[in-house]
Amino acid sequence: MPSSSLDLFVARQPIFNGVGQVEGYELLYRSGAQSVAADGASTRQMSVDVIIQSLLEIGLERITLGRTAFLNFSREMLVSDFYDLLDRSTVVVELLEDVKADDEVVRVCERLVKAGYRIALDDYEPNDGRDALLGLAEIIKIDVLNRNFDDLRGVVEPLSGRKLRLLAERVETAEVRDECRQMGFELFQGYFFAKPELITKSGTSVDHLLIIQLMNLVRDDRVEDAELDGGFRRDPSLSHKLLRMVNAASFGVHGVDSILQAIRLLGRITLHRWLAILLVSSFAKRDGVGSELVQAAILRARFCELLGESTRKAPGGTLFMVGLFSRMDALFGAPMDEVLSEIDLAPEVKMALLRREGPYADWLRLAEAYEAGDWEQVSTVTTELGISPLNIPDLYLQSVDWTRERLQSES
Repeated sequence: MPSSSLDLFVARQPIFNGVGQVEGYELLYRSGAQSVAADGASTRQMSVDVIIQSLLEIGLERITLGRTAFLNFSREMLVSDFYDLLDRSTVVVELLEDVKADDEVVRVCERLVKAGYRIALDDYEPNDGRDALLGLAEIIKIDVLNRNFDDLRGVVEPLSGRKLRLLAERVETAEVRDECRQMGFELFQGYFFAKPELITKSGTSVDHLLIIQLMNLVRDDRVEDAELDGGFRRDPSLSHKLLRMVNAASFGVHGVDSILQAIRLLGRITLHRWLAILLVSSFAKRDGVGSELVQAAILRARFCELLGESTRKAPGGTLFMVGLFSRMDALFGAPMDEVLSEIDLAPEVKMALLRREGPYADWLRLAEAYEAGDWEQVSTVTTELGISPLNIPDLYLQSVDWTRERLQSES
């Protein structure tokens, strides 16, 4: 898809159920590539653009991997019956907080529910002008960031007894997630899975240690290929994965049957990158949150790489490592400096990861801002880097596709 056809900035944020499985994604977006902050764009126009472009240009399934899409609806969009364009089985119509329950809105919502669509109320607060919609909504989203738990219970208790699913928005710690779960929340959205509990550390498995050791050996120019061969031979499963990967690749050689041959065909740079992806992917089977975090890490890595390659202002391969390892603290359940003490990475990479400083820090900041839908920050960083934002949405979607294909090939 040519970038010129995509006049939309769209990212996604996962929504988890109570057992840590991804139920869907809320689409975060800004309309108009000329202004990342979409100054002057109405809420209705931004909502219309995201759905039209998602359906006709991008495809909802491409963004959400076939899971439910939570799409923001303004009042104007709702009363225009725009929902008729959407597949009721794949979307949740999320009414923004400024959509008040006047007679017309209630009538439209009744028709919408009768037609089989699901409704969510965004940023719900008691007596916010939407109580008349509580009998029609399926999901109630409540912002829990920096919220006093007693105050939160005061919001939740009047909703008990209704056939509603409560969704906690902006969950940033496991403690808040657990407290919300006890209050009756069934769905969770936010970055709690990206913030490790610093009190404990997940044990590093033997497999993880071996991969880390091999990564360190690969980066050491003094280490001969024969020594790397010996390292791989310590784990038959790892050796098999390497041979399978090399045989599946296009090197003009067929029937690679030795670890040493595979190492020499790949080269040190490619081998180090493959091991890094393998290390991150090894966490995917832990649970739904872990799998989503692995996917997010690989997606960010590819996004950073494509950003660098598209501008030729930073080495894509190095930015790939920056993006990939930027989530390792959450995967390991330990502070970043502790994680990086075990892995030999270039000093500039560590500088970006630990302090958001150095030549690669701004690229990481750009990727993080885009993922979070922080369009003002996206605008600021692209200006600082001297790059055009026009191609960024397409690079993000390319990264989504590449990540899906990569993880499917590993399964």
